[in-house]
Amino acid sequence: MTRSESSPDRIFLEAALLRELAATWHEIAQSRFPRALQAPVVALSDSPHRLGCWHRLHRTVSIARELVFQQPWGVVREVLKHEIAHQYVDEVLRIHDETAHGPAFARVCREHGIDATAAGLPARSGGSPGGQNPVLRQRDAYLRQRYPRSSARSAGTILRTQAYEHGKKAGRQVELHRPITADAAPLRMLPAQRP
Repeated sequence: MTRSESSPDRIFLEAALLRELAATWHEIAQSRFPRALQAPVVALSDSPHRLGCWHRLHRTVSIARELVFQQPWGVVREVLKHEIAHQYVDEVLRIHDETAHGPAFARVCREHGIDATAAGLPARSGGSPGGQNPVLRQRDAYLRQRYPRSSARSAGTILRTQAYEHGKKAGRQVELHRPITADAAPLRMLPAQRP
């Protein structure tokens, strides 16, 4: 999809992605920096040179639109963590006399398990099996558990488990017409399952 496409579906998809980015910001901020940060504005950018950016003057975290549409969500999360680390150095530590990826930023990233790389896609964890990012491994394990395959040979055949049918039914009920406000609750993509 290109930026010039402005169909209602594209607009609703981008609105849903922004809500999900905001919800993900809250989840990461609370787990990595409990009660330390105030929610910023979350935006999509068209910058061809940056995956993400923390803008101090406007209190905005922007994530590249191309990244959100073309990379797995785990990669988007890693870029968002990186930008949240910039926000933390700026707003909590109040360090403004170092370069953006200076010693304070590197220390915060190291202490909180965040990729401090300044360019390119987030680094894959060198010590993990197969070199895969731990977030992506966790996502893949969750998907394998939730949607088991009938066998290794027929990897394209998903068993139609109760969870699969529940997700399929819920997918038809997702409503993207909710207003976007700063205090809006994140959109629940799947209703909670009953035991």
